[in-house]
Formats: sequence, structure tokens, C-alpha cells
Amino acid sequence: MPKALLSPLDWGLGHATRCVPIVNRLISKGYEVHIAGSGRSLELLRREFPTLEWRKLPSFSPRYLHRGPQWLAIALQTPEFLLRIAIEHFQTRMLVRRERYDLIISDNRYGVRCRGVRSAIITHQLSPHIASGAPRWLEWLVARSLALLINRFDVCLLPDIAPYPNGIAGELSRPNGLKIRLCAVGVLSRLAPFRDIEPRRRVELLGIVSGPEPQRTIFEERLRREFEASGKTFFIANGKPDNNLTARELAELILGAEQIVCRSGYSTIMDLVALGRTATLIATPGQGEQELLAKREAQRLRRVDR
Repeated sequence: MPKALLSPLDWGLGHATRCVPIVNRLISKGYEVHIAGSGRSLELLRREFPTLEWRKLPSFSPRYLHRGPQWLAIALQTPEFLLRIAIEHFQTRMLVRRERYDLIISDNRYGVRCRGVRSAIITHQLSPHIASGAPRWLEWLVARSLALLINRFDVCLLPDIAPYPNGIAGELSRPNGLKIRLCAVGVLSRLAPFRDIEPRRRVELLGIVSGPEPQRTIFEERLRREFEASGKTFFIANGKPDNNLTARELAELILGAEQIVCRSGYSTIMDLVALGRTATLIATPGQGEQELLAKREAQRLRRVDR
């Protein structure tokens, strides 16, 4: 039986949730799948696939500022980011040496690859907008640097309905120095199988909390205050251990909610598209990608309404 290693980034739960259909596809193709990761991302996949083998592979999580330019905070962490990539690459080579994998699939982890083993990377960030107000030269430099890392894989899997410029990711998926094969693999969402179910629970307001701290907690507290003040029935899905929802439970909430308020993270938008729902999208302050996605999604929906 061929063996595959799958490893998602641990920046929120989005990278893990969109790997669920990938794992299911690998299993259907006869692969023995091992999952490597860390934090809440690994915990989610272990709950989804309790019988699969797993390996600890820590990933780097950026630190964001309460105030000040986020692009500067990210730029200052670049050396640590590159060091982490080198470390995870070494750890991946050790795993391959021990387990003899036939295939590696990495979700936004640039060091999870190994020479001599077919390796694919899942990412929509080919021309990333790293933060609001970031200098254009810095974004160009980041895009070119990421291209060098992505080109070390055999193929790039774009989680989108079409390549640039016709996909949902828009400018984010513009190839910038990419030399390997690029494949648009459609919407990746663990909620897709539940699109046509009848929700057993209905609320007037649904908040979906995601993203990095400290803005994650700030957003949840703001939603709770405003929802309570509205006097309407509500539920806040925050992904914490005391609030864990199965894919079906979350899909039922999304399908049964009159109004949804959430961040404009890419994986969250993929979930909404998979279920055919719209939402009030609020970008995480300072995150240029989320601001761009929120604007693009609003434009897309206006075109559909016409």
C-alpha cells in the first residue's frame, strides 16, 4: 500500500479543514495516510480521522501587534520564519527516511518536502498581500521569495474554482515567478458533503470566529456584545475545545442561520461558497489579504445579483 504524508499549517483551523477532502481522496485512492502537524490544526484532523497515524511537526505562527503596522511585525519575523522552514525540512527528511513515503502533500508549509519523493503544496498565496500598508517592493520581494520555495515542489495545488484571474482568490493567485505545474482543484471544504441537508437547528445570528490572536478574541468579544444587545437568538462558533463542532453541526448552523458574521479568511469563504451562503465579512485589522478578499467577494456577489 502506498504511503502519503499530509501536513497543514497551524495558523488557525482553515488549513486543516480544507485538508479533510484531500485526506478522504487519498484514502479512496488506497493510500495509507499519515498526518503531521501541531496545535489545534493537528487536533482537528485527529478528531476527523481518529484511526490514522499522526506525527508531531511544529510550525511557525507569526506574532501580531495590538497596534502599529502589521507588515513591520511580519518583516521582523522573516529570519525566524526562514529558520523554521529549514527545521521542518530537516524533520520531514527524517520522517521520510523512517517511513518511506511515496507522496507528500503540504498545505502552506514550504519545508515539508523531500528530494526523491513526489511533493505537492496547497496554496492560494502566489502573490500574497502580507498586511495593510505594506510597501509594494516588500510584497514583490515576498512573492518572489515564496516562488523560489514553491518551485521546489513538483506541483502547486490551487484551492480555487479556476486559476488567476477567474478564481475566487483573484490577485492573490497571480503566478509570480512560478515554474512548476499549477492545478486548480476546486473548492476545498469539509462542509461540501452537507450542502443539501435540512438543518435541525436555526438561529437568527451566527458568528464564526477564526484567525490569530489577539484579534481572534477581540472579534469574539465584540460579536458577543453586539449579538446579546440585539435580543436575537445567536450562536458563536469559535473552534475552542468547549465549543468544538463536527463538520455536519457547523454546516447545519450555517445553513440554518438567518445572518452570518465572520472573518474574510480564505478557508471561511470556501466554506460559504461550498454551502451556497453569503455572510457579513469583517477583515482582521491589518491583514491585507482579508481586506482584498472581502472587497472581491462583495464585487462578485453584486455581479451575481445583476
